[in-house]
Amino acid sequence: MSINFRYGGYNLGFIPSLRLKKLLPFLQKKKVKTILDFGCGNGRNSFFLKKNGFEVSVIDSKQVILDVEKEFKKANIFSKYYDMNSTKIPYDKNSFDVIIAWRVLHRGLENYRKKLVSELHRILKNSGFLIIAVSSERDIKLDFARREHKEVEKNTFEYISKGIKNKRHYYSKDEILNREAFPNFKVISIEKFREKTGHKDKSYFRNYWKVILQKK
Repeated sequence: MSINFRYGGYNLGFIPSLRLKKLLPFLQKKKVKTILDFGCGNGRNSFFLKKNGFEVSVIDSKQVILDVEKEFKKANIFSKYYDMNSTKIPYDKNSFDVIIAWRVLHRGLENYRKKLVSELHRILKNSGFLIIAVSSERDIKLDFARREHKEVEKNTFEYISKGIKNKRHYYSKDEILNREAFPNFKVISIEKFREKTGHKDKSYFRNYWKVILQKK
């Protein structure tokens, strides 16, 4: 796929995340068939997964999906949209072998995040995998240098971007490993990595945790 997808002022291009590409042998070894790209954005990871033989479904807000819907249909990728403020995900229980949530689950307050994780657990098949990239606490200082932030919960900060109020949580390694943030999941692996921001005309890199979790 050689289309450079854009939405709003955010542009990650069409190249899939390098860390996600490196997961291909793991997915093949586990004989994964069905994958949900949760918060798929411009589809950069979705098209890569489809190209490598997986049955891919995608979900994001209506505005985001509509921008890419024709390309998804051409690639035989099944798309849905829903209100991202909701914690109800419109899929049946035990629907997917794997769910990818790349740079998504650090949004919102703790109660919202935990309800969302519970829903992802519900729609995963037994022993299925949740593969995530979430903001690291290393970025708290980075973001404080860029704009005013207000801490509203431990390591969760509220800020205003383009007139819109946002909340971002910065995960520590401990809260991931002790399953505080992801109850009913077993941590298979965790590693830190850096990836370029998608904000237009910005060249700085953000710090993330890449985590593979297995449904218990």
